[in-house]
Amino acid sequence: MGNISTLPSTKERGRFYRPELDIVRLLAFLAVFSTHSSRPSGDAFYTYRIIADAGNFGLSLFFVLSAYLISTLLLREKDIAKTVSIQNFYRRRILRIWPLYFLALAFAAFWSFRLGHLGTEKWWFLAALVMGGNIVQWPGNLAGHLWSISVEEQFYVVWPSAVRFLNRRNLARLALLIVIGANAALIYYGIKGIPQEQAWGNTLVQFESFAAGTLLALLVESPRTWPSTFWLRIPLALAVPFIWYAVVRYLRIKEDGIRTVGPASLCLGYVLVSASSCLLIYALLGSTRWPRLAVYLGKISYGLYVLHIPALYFVNNCLHQVSPFLRRPLALLLTVILATISYRFFESPFLRLKQRFEIVPSRPVESESVPKTKSIATPD
Repeated sequence: MGNISTLPSTKERGRFYRPELDIVRLLAFLAVFSTHSSRPSGDAFYTYRIIADAGNFGLSLFFVLSAYLISTLLLREKDIAKTVSIQNFYRRRILRIWPLYFLALAFAAFWSFRLGHLGTEKWWFLAALVMGGNIVQWPGNLAGHLWSISVEEQFYVVWPSAVRFLNRRNLARLALLIVIGANAALIYYGIKGIPQEQAWGNTLVQFESFAAGTLLALLVESPRTWPSTFWLRIPLALAVPFIWYAVVRYLRIKEDGIRTVGPASLCLGYVLVSASSCLLIYALLGSTRWPRLAVYLGKISYGLYVLHIPALYFVNNCLHQVSPFLRRPLALLLTVILATISYRFFESPFLRLKQRFEIVPSRPVESESVPKTKSIATPD
């Protein structure tokens, strides 16, 4: 384990918690929820369907934000400790992601077994157990949407080592190389006319969002305060949903029911999605005075994302007497209730344990209820 050395105080370690990023998480979840809860059909609903399809890019926003936060925290840790503890990084990620993820997988497998679908879905469940849920075509079960967790975990395999051994300039070069590789894959998909879902689930394609978040972290280390650029940032933030709509409407990226389009449209579409996600994060960085409820919902957004499909399933399949117009808000309310219970009684003990392995604290002060670790073993 190495020699034991005393950690700097919390203040010296440079706490990084920004409540406005919880707002970004909430917006990303609401975009995904709008997609999964809306599947209108017919020409009369074409515009509405395009809006629903654009909500898919909430997942890209999640990925960009994740890379921004992970890269920022690792770079700060490297500045403070002169290295990155890869062991502690994986401990933190395991404690944050795995408990609820595997619980959701277990419940979904049980429900698929109960419905008699487990035989046809077993290979996906096996792939998801080893974080390969995006490699096998994901089913429409209670955990199919968790293929995205596999992509994120695949990013975690390589990124802490990259930050540890590369300087900032070479880290930026690596991010740009990933963007080039993603676009090479998109060109191939566009030429071959491969189905949209296969392109959407490709690890390298989705890594473009992580590369964009990393570049944002490298370029924006000290966000300016909100008041000084208020009238600039508000239009930037409001432009993002229109960009997403245009990507679906005119470039036909993630338009439901069609195969991939030409390589130029694919490349431009994914670049616009990643760039606009960075734009939204930048527009909100440094902002203040967000409603506490909105910040809290962003804080539990992981639970919201994991549990919203079971909530939608329950409302749509068990509450037939409820008007279709009320099912979406009811499903959203149920999702919030389930995520709140999960965060309070299931996730929080793991989060408190996770704090023991933090060098750069990333949670609000009031949420830290365990004593600070006095020392840490330097990495091998």
